Amino acid sequence: LQLLPYRKQNIVMRGTYAYDGRYILEASFGATGSENFAPGNRWGVFPAVGAAWNVHAEKFMQKENVLDILSKLRLRASYGLTGNDNTGSSRFVYRELLTNSGSQNIGLNPGTNGGPTTSIGRIYENTFAAPYISWEIEKKSNFGIDMGLFRGRVDITADYFYNRREDILIQRVTIPTATGFRVNPWQNFGVTTNEGFDASITVKHNIGKDWVLSARGNVTYAVNKIVEKDEIPQAYPWLAQTGTSIGTNKIYVAEGLFTNQDFIITEKSDGSYNYKLKDGIATYAADVKPGDIKYKDQNGDGIIDAEDEIAIGRSNYPELVYGLNLNAEWKGFDITFFFQGAALADFYYNGYLAFPYIEGRGGALLEHHIGNTWTPENPKAEFPRLYYGGNANNQLFSSFWM
Repeated sequence: LQLLPYRKQNIVMRGTYAYDGRYILEASFGATGSENFAPGNRWGVFPAVGAAWNVHAEKFMQKENVLDILSKLRLRASYGLTGNDNTGSSRFVYRELLTNSGSQNIGLNPGTNGGPTTSIGRIYENTFAAPYISWEIEKKSNFGIDMGLFRGRVDITADYFYNRREDILIQRVTIPTATGFRVNPWQNFGVTTNEGFDASITVKHNIGKDWVLSARGNVTYAVNKIVEKDEIPQAYPWLAQTGTSIGTNKIYVAEGLFTNQDFIITEKSDGSYNYKLKDGIATYAADVKPGDIKYKDQNGDGIIDAEDEIAIGRSNYPELVYGLNLNAEWKGFDITFFFQGAALADFYYNGYLAFPYIEGRGGALLEHHIGNTWTPENPKAEFPRLYYGGNANNQLFSSFWM
């Protein structure tokens, strides 16, 4: 398959109409045929339409006192479809794939009954045909405004967008093994949405004939949501990924650290202490001690297990991205400063920072841990108690490390 050239065929058309510099209408049409789909499903049709109204070109705007303040005003709207035929490294997924799996002996075994044995080749159906799959479709809508203030010294652009992706190309994961599928079949399944806004403002100022100062700020906010996902219905609603954002992890919710009040403490003959959790306090590991992480029992069954994981916080994809550009020009020379940032994302402590003194990691204790680990005298520390070796309880992927 890798030796065969990739093949697509496209038809594209576009038409634009403008009237008196005030009203603009543009329509486009695209049709694409893909080798990944069976005849009858190969072609995807993707129309789009957009319109704009240049309000500043209207007669009621052509007044000096208005243009001195609002020199440009344009309203925009568009709607269209786009398609995706990407199935990764798999090609021609609409066809079945047969696999040669060596040979199979049939007949009598000469070593026992003295009969003949024949060896024949074996072929099995690896990937089942999926002649019904077709294009993954995204419906994209956008509403925007462009403004110019003070005779072009300030430009503002803002857009709101809403995209809905349907019939997503996936390999099903909820297929029982009793069906006999060796490879999970392909199907158009799943819906996600992506919504947000994008805006920028540019300010420009001339100082004499030689100096030009400008600044540009931009911000983009976008949040996605899984509307439909290929998953088995869960016993508890918080276990489902449907309704969460892409990239959001299911984790345990930490309620702080265990304290002495959570245990019945008895002294052993060697002077050490035995810690037994009081009745009604749920735990993940049986050997927890004061200073270990305490988790919330979401379903109230008295134990901490995978059914207590929930989708909490944000994904590791930033929902907010922003930037600032400062520029100065003088007689053909210019200097620019650029700043960029991202926010509204969740990341997690890991490795040495989260788990000091892990066996096999060289007993690494970072300077950051000194004075920041739990002790009876420091119950509000940033990190749990120190320990040597593994600690199944404290190493759970939880909100404590978020």
